[in-house]
Amino acid sequence: SSSALRGAGVPAGSALVYSTGRSLESFASLIEEKAAVMATPDALICAVGTKVYRRVVVPNAPASVARAAAAARGFRAGAYAWIEDDAWTSRLDDGWDFEKVAAAAAAAVAAAGTEDAHFRPEEEFTTHKITLGVRDEKVELVTASIAAATRKEGLDVKTIASGVGGWQYLDVVSKGAGKLESLEYVRETFGADVDRTVACGDSGNDLMMLEGACKAIVVGNAQPALMDWATDAVRRERDGGRVFIAKETTARGILEGLESFGFLTR
Repeated sequence: SSSALRGAGVPAGSALVYSTGRSLESFASLIEEKAAVMATPDALICAVGTKVYRRVVVPNAPASVARAAAAARGFRAGAYAWIEDDAWTSRLDDGWDFEKVAAAAAAAVAAAGTEDAHFRPEEEFTTHKITLGVRDEKVELVTASIAAATRKEGLDVKTIASGVGGWQYLDVVSKGAGKLESLEYVRETFGADVDRTVACGDSGNDLMMLEGACKAIVVGNAQPALMDWATDAVRRERDGGRVFIAKETTARGILEGLESFGFLTR
């Protein structure tokens, strides 16, 4: 369980940040549902790096009061609230126009055929993210179509593909968004040094985050494409082992990696 991270000898003053493709509403509900086995983070990076939230404790407030305060922002909480980092969100406007990007995505879906590509439900979108479902063999076509159409409009976006089983999620996001960019932003706001920051992942949309300068842990149950990247990265490394491949899965794999990096005392 990820709650083990809080009681496993992690250095005092450490910050825990979850980076997820989910929306805040979806992930906050998961945290509440899994509270017995899931550590509460200090910050959340949601929707593939298009939203950043800080956890703000409501001092001495009953849970009902805290929930009311959170509800005013449109989401659920316990004795704390998740507050959006508006400074991060405003950064993502550069080179982005939601309506024009949506039109480019619609044209790409039509070109691929609706049996091979479709829009995901709107609740998965943010102001700087549009998500498609695309068959594996059509990802390259759809990506190229969106890139060409948005460039023609003078926009600058990027696409992030992830998933297994014949279909992939294709996230179209602002050029300034992404798990790596948002991680670096949050790292700086917490004042954490690069060599004291560890990114952990298990899926394809974690790849760019793990390619950054921070130490990286790939857990034992990672998707094949990410595991292939990690294996190649370890083979090519000349910087003292920045990437660690865990034998253990999920949170236990993270603990294994933290111990290997010397951040965990048993």
